[in-house]
Amino acid sequence: MSSDHEVAFPIFSAGDLAALTARSHIREVGAGEVLFAEGDRNFCFFVVLEGAVEIVEHSSGASLPVTVHRPEEFTGDVDMLTGRSALVTARVTEGGRLLQLSTEELRRVVDELPEVGETIVKAFLMRRTLLLGQGFEGVKIIGSRFSPEAHRLRDFAVRNAIPFTWIDLDSDEQADALLR
Repeated sequence: MSSDHEVAFPIFSAGDLAALTARSHIREVGAGEVLFAEGDRNFCFFVVLEGAVEIVEHSSGASLPVTVHRPEEFTGDVDMLTGRSALVTARVTEGGRLLQLSTEELRRVVDELPEVGETIVKAFLMRRTLLLGQGFEGVKIIGSRFSPEAHRLRDFAVRNAIPFTWIDLDSDEQADALLR
């Protein structure tokens, strides 16, 4: 049975890479290049052929590494398919070559190549689970536990799978400092 890490960060087979290569564009990249940043929408999906791509997140205010993608691994999470903003930043750490697919091209791959699509979707969902489990803070919702408006914001975030941290004005001593 595969571990959560293996599900989240699979390695494509030669056959999967060939099928993806036929539907993508080759992109030469240099170290330090940012492929997408937190807050970007409709960002591209990348498969590393040569080089390495580091994924980092900044939800706590500090730059925290999430993973490094190496050859035959790919970037992205569920937000690529939903059109929501990226929660992480992807930066090239070792120059090389990548396969690049737009959001629309990725959706076609998921539809047209069921086995590849299943691998990608499972990975995206597991990555979100692991990111949240590692303490990703997401949006900060500050309010009173007695406030109907604050409850509506929390309910909206839950319904739309938006990661958030709840800060209760009535019990969190740091809430006033954050508001200032």
